[in-house]
Amino acid sequence: MYRLLIVDDEEIITDGLYEVFSSYNPEQLDVYKAYSATEALEWLARSRIDIILTDIAMPGMNGLELIEKVQNFWPKCKVVFLTGHNNFEYTYRAIQMTNVRYLLKTEGYDKIIDTVEVVMNEIYQEKFTSKWIERSREQLYAYQFMAQGEYMRHLLQDSKYLGEGYGNIT
Repeated sequence: MYRLLIVDDEEIITDGLYEVFSSYNPEQLDVYKAYSATEALEWLARSRIDIILTDIAMPGMNGLELIEKVQNFWPKCKVVFLTGHNNFEYTYRAIQMTNVRYLLKTEGYDKIIDTVEVVMNEIYQEKFTSKWIERSREQLYAYQFMAQGEYMRHLLQDSKYLGEGYGNIT
């Protein structure tokens, strides 16, 4: 299950997105909402969030400042910025961050849903890849351990000090 946190100071947008995503895929997506960056940080202090869907331009702490703080504590958290502004500075700063997407609010619910779905698939692939890497490491360690054991047996069998009498020095 993935956890999605929706952050926007406009209640109608936050509540609308919350309703859409709560009914979209309830068996795979646990949805939370916050009406400010400060409230979002409170959620993040209590639980792991996989995806943040946030406005960039908010009073107080904006979305960019929020995500800078989030990435310090949750570097794997994916972010989808939503904005009603077509401000190049925001866009430029957003695309410089890791694990971040940028959408205009005018692109509509379908585009936002598609983007969250893509992000969920990315998270799944990253976890899948991570598990395979971990399994490969475990197998590598096991093979190294077996190879060391074979090497030690070979050394002991070929030792001139450990001949047929095991321990009789000639």
